[in-house]
Amino acid sequence: VSDYAVVGVTGVAANNLSEINGQVDSQSLTTVAAFQTLTDSVNVIQSYAADNTQPVPSVSDYADFGVTGVDANNLAEINAQVDSQSLTNVASIQTLIDSLTVIQNYAVDNTQTAPTVTDYAQVGINGVDANNLSEVNGQVDSQSLTTVAAIQTLINSVNVIQSYAADNTQTAPSATDYVVVGVTGIDANNLSEVNGQVGSQSLTTVAAIQIL
Repeated sequence: VSDYAVVGVTGVAANNLSEINGQVDSQSLTTVAAFQTLTDSVNVIQSYAADNTQPVPSVSDYADFGVTGVDANNLAEINAQVDSQSLTNVASIQTLIDSLTVIQNYAVDNTQTAPTVTDYAQVGINGVDANNLSEVNGQVDSQSLTTVAAIQTLINSVNVIQSYAADNTQTAPSATDYVVVGVTGIDANNLSEVNGQVGSQSLTTVAAIQIL
């Protein structure tokens, strides 16, 4: 810390020294101006991770910090997860961005790499497992879902339906649950019958439920 202070760099402290040193090394930074730019961006990101009333990190803040893949299209989602997961180091933020990019790319083009259970977990989404991954990916693609909130809503409804299909003492799916997972034609008049058959036939896929 004192070395940076001596050369005129402000804002370096015990809690950010390791990250700053890591980036000085990996980015081969050799000027005071570059050290200061890095330090300022590190502090913006780490302050926001601890308290989202602080200034919001920009695309350039992440670039200065050595994180790649942040742009105007994913900045809001990244900032939301940096805040909610309290991510303060390059490695964890890069992991987040890489997984978010996989999911968003697949949402717009299903010839791209399919997201894994780990990808969803890395971006802060709960409830994805080997049993529902295929259905979740199918709807992320067909509905072009690119935000954590929309995908979490999807997964919650997928899990309600699949849990009920396995055990009809669980919470019964609502018409909204079916709409969220991409099933059309459900309304108050047929919901009870649909649920009855989902339960008795153990239907767990959108395709099977749509045929019903």
